[in-house]
Amino acid sequence: MATVKILYDESAKNMEEYLKRKREQEGPTTEHSCKLDTLAGEFDSAQFERGSKGNHAIHLIQSWSPAESKKLSRDEIHAMGVELVSRFAPGHQYVVQTHTEEAHAHNHIVLNPVSIETGKRIRNKLGHIRTLRGLNDDIARERGLSVL
Repeated sequence: MATVKILYDESAKNMEEYLKRKREQEGPTTEHSCKLDTLAGEFDSAQFERGSKGNHAIHLIQSWSPAESKKLSRDEIHAMGVELVSRFAPGHQYVVQTHTEEAHAHNHIVLNPVSIETGKRIRNKLGHIRTLRGLNDDIARERGLSVL
């Protein structure tokens, strides 16, 4: 069963540094409209250009049970992370990095809360976790995986 949680972060730099440290030892990384090595600066620039203030990053963690982690390849896990963020936040910059070093495989998804296409900001709202969980469940069901 796949689960997802959402964290709002005042600093994209912390996530950039974490993902850069993990890059070589972990699974695949996908960058969308930004580069991991300059993620914090790119997020800040996009937000400044659009006059948007607030949290600088959204951190999603998508994880699987140890049993399902054994059944899935790193590439399958990674693809589900990319699909989740693409459905949840089209037009936003993001980085997805897959970690398989623990019994439960998981994706770290760092997302710019401001759309580079529309300038609209994803606000810190309880409804977002419900939306994310619904999307995550849909993605799992489409692949024949269990849901909570």
